Amino acid sequence: MLLAKFLKMIVQAAYFVIIARTLGAKQYGLFASLTALAAIISPFATWGSGDVLIKNVSRNRALFK
Repeated sequence: MLLAKFLKMIVQAAYFVIIARTLGAKQYGLFASLTALAAIISPFATWGSGDVLIKNVSRNRALFK
């Protein structure tokens, strides 16, 4: 597990350097802010669709298809 975490850290560092050098300061700031926004919004992406599926399928199992 320690090796996996170390490799993950190396890949993330390489990813950061490549993206930062390619985009420059201004575009990298935009990229970082959009990535953060996506991380904030992603938990709300389903909007309870799993609950709606369970509600409908529990009433009629043929709807699961």
